[in-house]
Amino acid sequence: MNLTGNSPLRICDSYWKTSAATIRVNFCNTWKIILPKYPAFLDDYAFLIDALIHLQEITADIKWLQMTKEITGFVIENFSEPDGPFFFYTIRGSKMLSFRKKEIYDGAIPSGNAVMAHNLYRLSILLTKRMEATK
Repeated sequence: MNLTGNSPLRICDSYWKTSAATIRVNFCNTWKIILPKYPAFLDDYAFLIDALIHLQEITADIKWLQMTKEITGFVIENFSEPDGPFFFYTIRGSKMLSFRKKEIYDGAIPSGNAVMAHNLYRLSILLTKRMEATK
């Protein structure tokens, strides 16, 4: 029985914008007339990674963990502050704001930093178990 169908793959393939060399660039959170308009924020990535980890745990399909690793690597590379433990809210090189803020306080929903900390913790456990299983 297929619990997820292809919906998550369609979402990732549709919103994961690619360059001319087919290198994945980034997700976009706003589309207008079939074209991506604005790059996704930390929250968008954090909650997507969380959902993909849950999919991997539910289906035991390794493709979700592989996709999660790829997206997490992208987030670490493009959202991390150079000398600290937090992530910026906007992607590196974004022209949308004159400065890059860091959301560290939770509101009605957890902050992107809180969700990413939880994601990194869960991935460290899943990837360690995965590595031990292959030894």
